[in-house]
Amino acid sequence: WEVWRFVQANDELVRRQAQLRQRAIDALAMDVRSAWPCAQLQIYGSLATGLCTPASDIDVVIIGAPHAPAPQLLHALHSLMQSRPHVVGAQLLPHAQVPILKLRCAVACAEHQVAIVDVDVSVCVSSPGAHHGLASISPTLAAQRELPALRPLTICLKHFLAMLGLNQTYTGGLCAHATFLLVRAFLLHEARRAPGPAAGDSAPESAPSFVSLRDGPASGVATGTDAGAECQRASGEGARGHEWADRRFQA
Repeated sequence: WEVWRFVQANDELVRRQAQLRQRAIDALAMDVRSAWPCAQLQIYGSLATGLCTPASDIDVVIIGAPHAPAPQLLHALHSLMQSRPHVVGAQLLPHAQVPILKLRCAVACAEHQVAIVDVDVSVCVSSPGAHHGLASISPTLAAQRELPALRPLTICLKHFLAMLGLNQTYTGGLCAHATFLLVRAFLLHEARRAPGPAAGDSAPESAPSFVSLRDGPASGVATGTDAGAECQRASGEGARGHEWADRRFQA
């Protein structure tokens, strides 16, 4: 039951942060509409799929921006946000596979105290259905319904990778979507291999065998082929290569 208790504690912390996250989203929406009145924000990523941890950033995409290349739009937004008093950091990544503006927003959380909320902003310059992050929400939710152990194991693994500093793609770690695909591939493999109840039915029962894969014999490494293939495709299936750095809400 340690897995379930850990996930419950995770969810409680995320619930406590919900108001702070919403304030950051509302402030960003006002800033975006001041520049582009027809634009709207849509949330995707872990906050939209229920795989959020206390260290997760907020992934948002701007819909309805003026017709222009995404890097050009983000350059304009970058200049705008740097002048906002509630933005304490802004980093533009215009040459990423999916151009991103990474913001650090100060949000009042108590008297004379602020919390820092990280927001990753992208721009959809075509139809919303073409945005990989938005397109991945429905299949991610469907996979969690199909495999009840998928969510708790993914959350635990995300925490574990962050502790080891292995949650950043540019240092050789795994992005969040690749982590999700890895756990999903493992559970599907176990369901095909083991008779009786599916491995995806129970997180506590699936966790030991998931961890033991790292120490398995050479023949066991081959069983991870499906997982490796899915992770390799992650950058093109909604992961968009964003790094889950060791961020924290800071008082």
